[in-house]
Amino acid sequence: MWIELIVISAVVGVLTVVGTLAWWKLADNWVDDEHKRFKPRKPTARAGKPAEQKSADASS
Repeated sequence: MWIELIVISAVVGVLTVVGTLAWWKLADNWVDDEHKRFKPRKPTARAGKPAEQKSADASS
């Protein structure tokens, strides 16, 4: 009886660890796909600070 309890506990423990690692891998892949799908946009002149204007005498 004790042998069965120890074996069942070991099997449940191993399956829990393997299941958790598989879940983390699946979730990590999902998050990567979401980041690719919703990339942050680069700030534009309207959304961020105003665009810098180049003056004519700055090049001389």
